[in-house]
Amino acid sequence: MGYRSEVVLKLNKPASSALDAFASMSEDIKTLLSDADTATKDDENGHAYFWSWVKWYDSYKEIGLIDEFLSVLPYESYGFIRLGEEADDIEHRGSPSDFDMYVNRRIEY
Repeated sequence: MGYRSEVVLKLNKPASSALDAFASMSEDIKTLLSDADTATKDDENGHAYFWSWVKWYDSYKEIGLIDEFLSVLPYESYGFIRLGEEADDIEHRGSPSDFDMYVNRRIEY
């Protein structure tokens, strides 16, 4: 089974263009992006991707590549949030608040 996460990545227009160029050179990145549960490609505002119940391990080639890609982007050019299965396993990268991204965990009954 493995440990699963929910992941959202939003990028501004320049970062989206860079990701498109990177995906055109990497079949692994192209597959990762096409495997997103939801992908919104907006040529004016940038792209957004959502993966639900995904194994987001740094040891997976495509995850390592996307992590390297994000590490060279300007902080304000993207927002990234990963929610793991554990309540305290939350990762923020870039500037999620600039992309109207936030975490909201609650119990509903």
